[in-house]
Formats: sequence, structure tokens, C-alpha cells
Amino acid sequence: MNNSRAVFSSRLVIPAIAVSIVLGIGILFASDSVGALEILTVLGIIVIGTLVASDRWKKRNISFIVYMAEAIIFGYVPLAGWIFNVDFQFSVTVVTISNTIALVSILAMYMGEEVVLRSRKTAPAAPASVNEASRATLGSWFTEPLSPKETDRLVWLTFTLSLMGFLYLLFGRGLSIGEMISREGAELRLEFIAELSGTLARGMVSVGMVAIYLALSSGRHKLVFWSLVALDLLAIVVFTERSYVLYFFAPVLFQYVAMRKKEARAGVYWVGLIGVLFVLTVVGILHVFRWQVRRDFQTFVNVVTDPQSYEFVFYHPASTLNSRVALYNAVDLFPRQHDWLYGNTYKTILLFWLPASMSGGLKVDTMYIFAYAVSRDPATLRERGSDHPTLPGDLYINFGYFFWIGAFLWGCLFGWIHKLISRHKNDVVHNLIGSAWVYFLLLSVKGSIYQSFMAFLYCGLYLAAITWFVKVIWVPGREGQQWNLAHLRPRQGALR
Repeated sequence: MNNSRAVFSSRLVIPAIAVSIVLGIGILFASDSVGALEILTVLGIIVIGTLVASDRWKKRNISFIVYMAEAIIFGYVPLAGWIFNVDFQFSVTVVTISNTIALVSILAMYMGEEVVLRSRKTAPAAPASVNEASRATLGSWFTEPLSPKETDRLVWLTFTLSLMGFLYLLFGRGLSIGEMISREGAELRLEFIAELSGTLARGMVSVGMVAIYLALSSGRHKLVFWSLVALDLLAIVVFTERSYVLYFFAPVLFQYVAMRKKEARAGVYWVGLIGVLFVLTVVGILHVFRWQVRRDFQTFVNVVTDPQSYEFVFYHPASTLNSRVALYNAVDLFPRQHDWLYGNTYKTILLFWLPASMSGGLKVDTMYIFAYAVSRDPATLRERGSDHPTLPGDLYINFGYFFWIGAFLWGCLFGWIHKLISRHKNDVVHNLIGSAWVYFLLLSVKGSIYQSFMAFLYCGLYLAAITWFVKVIWVPGREGQQWNLAHLRPRQGALR
């Protein structure tokens, strides 16, 4: 049986879709406020998103995250919202158009990915090894797989850098632990992170994803793994930064999905879907905890056990679980009240090297512009207030009715990365994708395109520099070879 038929014959996928369709038909006849097209588009998102995500899961393609997230955010959650009377006061027209944009985006991404995956023009695989004479050539260290000793050194170097970044972010302002836990201390800490030195330190923290992935893929270094988990938990309490959850979650998920040796059953996919819902709920709880005056363990317990916290998660439009509201706002405001952004997101990425203070307004992250469009408060831009438009929303406000072209190109990117994973093993490219690709996708789904790019860039630059150092400079374990640091070329010595 081929993969496509295996998806359709799954014992779990088909019943779940059937139940969703039955619920949708029931809601259509039971509710006067929900239109037929609105329900049809939501059911289309559920059916297509679920089938594509399940197919990608079976094929060890990490892009399943995007399709599954789209199905959850724009399909399953709205369906549950109708059942539990969650209404955000948008017109049926706005909701239907928004659902159509999400549905077309899923289809366009799928088609773009299929075009690349079915293409027979592939680059040659990375060599398993290279001879000694080619080690000094430019870029040979980039595609050469790491030896076990080099992997060990890389793990400890990335762990050290990440630890230094954590310590600098924690103590760079000279605050005590008690002051950090307070809301005022946490706000000072967030301001510090926004500064150049804090941004660089946060980039060093993100390298912890590399250490976690290498520790997992090598099967060693449990101390490094659990130490970074502990640091992540500490950072979540001190900074209440929800992205730190992903620093641990991203490399673990990639290792399990893309690098697993056994075929995954569809049932495991549904466990993953429930896991994503759980993560979104945790993120919502952290959002509530973030705005508490006192941030200690007892306060966290109170937030977790307070029913009102879960009302925020499931009913408040600012909750991550209700990210579809951002797309509703995008459709409602653009272009009726705000002009298209004409690719601002990607222009900002191309200008990443230019500090925002020196750009003269040329470089402004889309999430700030979108927050201003929603709030209509000029202070939003001055204070860098952010609102994330989701991936379909970002494509819509950037390219208008040609959003589907951008979605198609995103799908091409998914396919290209999946091919890279199969061609590279334990080298810079593979370790970068394994460490940060899931993080990139999750932030992109949210609509934080520039932030996801910068995190990926940080990891890439650090990983390339450290790998170069380990392979070209720090080579005490290679017999018969000495290194001239002035020219970085090997001299063959007498074999010992």
C-alpha cells in the first residue's frame, strides 16, 4: 500500500474527520449565527490540513508541524468555539474570507512542497569522509561529518556559550533573584534583552538548542541535556519568556520525528496533535503568569489552579490558542483601513544587518506595524508593542490577494529543507536544521517571521564558527597532522 492510501485508510484519521463533519453539519442546523460557507471552509481546513499533516508525519517530514498547526488554529479550535459559544464579534464575511485564506495557504504550501519533493534534480549527497589533503580547502569542514570526539567538543562549547548567555541575561543588570522575580525586575530584564548586548546574549542562549540536539543525536551527554532543561525552566520563571519552552521542545521534536528509525503509526500523530494543544495551553498559562505582580512558585501554582486562567486560554482573543483572531483582524483592516505592506516582512529580513535605530524607519518589524493597525495607538510603534498576524495573515497583509504565491514559495522551502536533511549527516547543515528548524517553523506559524529568521541565523553563525574552530583549529586528536595557524594549512608530520 502506498503512502497516500495509507493516510486515507488510517483507523484514526478518517473517524476524526467524520466526527468533525458531523459536528459541523449539526452546528449549521442548530445555529443561526454561523453561515454555511463558514462551516464548509473550516471543515475543509480540518480535512485537508489533517490529511496532509498525517502524510508528512508518516514520511518523517518535519513540515507536518505547519499543516497540523494550521488545522488546529483555523479548524479544530473554531469548531470547538462554536460548540462552547466562543464569539469574537467578527462578521460572517470576515471569518469566511479568513478561513478561505487559511485553506488556500495550506493547499499552496502543499503544492509548492510537492513540486520540490518530486523534482529529480538533486545535489550530490555530502561525502561521508574526505581525505587529509582536502581538509584545508575552503568549506570542506562545512560538509564533513563530525567525528565522535568533535561532536563531544562541539557539545561542550555550545553548552558553555549558552550558559554564559544565560548568566549574562540573569545578572547583567545586577539584580538579585528576588528582584528578578518581581514584575518590575522582569520588565527591566526584558528591556535589557532588547538592547544590543542583551540581544547577543539571547543569541548565545539559543545555541543551547544546538547542544540539546547534539546531546540527543549522539546518545551521550545527559548532564548537558538536563542542565539546559533546568536553565530553560529558570529562564521561564525569571523572564516569563514563552519562547524558552521551544528551546527545549524544538530539537527534541525534530530528533523524534525526522530521525526516528521506525515507521510512525497514525495514532502517534494524534498523540502529537494533543501534545501541541497541551503546549498551546501551557503557553497561554505562562501568558497569564507573565502579568502577575509577584512571580514565585506559589503564584505559579495559583495561576495553574485558577479556573479563570483557563478561561483566558480558551476565550480571550489574545490567547495563543485563539491566534485565528489575528487573521480576522488582518482581513478586517487590510486594505479597508490600512494599506498593504508590500513585502515589509521580507524587506526587514534582508536588512537584518542594519540596526533599527539607524534605519530611519526603513526597517520596522511587521508585528509592530500590525499591532499599530489593530490598536490605532501611535504609542504602539514607539513602545514596540507587538501583535503576531499568523503565517497566512502575514502573507495576506504583505502581498494582498497574491498571498498564495508566498504560500507556494514557503512550501518550496519546506521541500528543500527536507531534501537537505536526507543529504547531510552530522555536519553543519544537518545540525543547524536539527537544532533550530522546528523553532523556526513554530515561530513562523505564529507570524513572527523576522524573529524566527534571526534565531535561525544566530544558531547558524555560531554553529558554523564553532564547527570551524573544532575542525580546523582544535585538532589535538588527529594523528600525523600539525597545523600552521598562520595559513590554516596542514603539514604532514611523522606518524607516531
